[in-house]
Amino acid sequence: MNFTGVSGSATVTAMNPSMADRNPVDLDQAVKLHYRKVYHFALHLARQPDDAADLAQYAYEQLARKHRQIADPGKVKSWLQTTVYRKFIDQRRRVIRFPEVELNEEALPRDRSQDRPGRRLDSQAALAALHALDEDLRAPLSLFYLDSCSYREIAEILDLPVGTVMSRLYRGKQKLYQVLTTRSS
Repeated sequence: MNFTGVSGSATVTAMNPSMADRNPVDLDQAVKLHYRKVYHFALHLARQPDDAADLAQYAYEQLARKHRQIADPGKVKSWLQTTVYRKFIDQRRRVIRFPEVELNEEALPRDRSQDRPGRRLDSQAALAALHALDEDLRAPLSLFYLDSCSYREIAEILDLPVGTVMSRLYRGKQKLYQVLTTRSS
């Protein structure tokens, strides 16, 4: 092939048409735009700030390694959240297979201020109730209500069918209501 008078970048795209459609992912911009949402999602999954920071850092490390594979820069946030979710699931499976310490949740200190009748529902109580749910219900609820993701985005992030996402949101809301009403009575 002879590309007389064609610049070097045009030559590359002429030889590899898939690169012509691709917009490169700007890593600095990805951090600026999405880190807070990715970290908050990780925090809702992991429940510990240090673990959430590790999950978010892992996602950005993977993005730095694989950013050239992302065809649509508009999907960077969902790609990062999917990476966080999959890493979290992998870690949970490892902990289940190889437990280090048995956790007795009844022995954990409880905030007695939540036991008072007539207390108003606040964000801390709602988040505590959310964290009391199983991860299969907590993840979709967090993405839907806290990150404002659509059903389709949640389905992509969690690698689930849209119908399953809808079902988990429904069951999660019911369970969340039960947890909140049980605590307030």
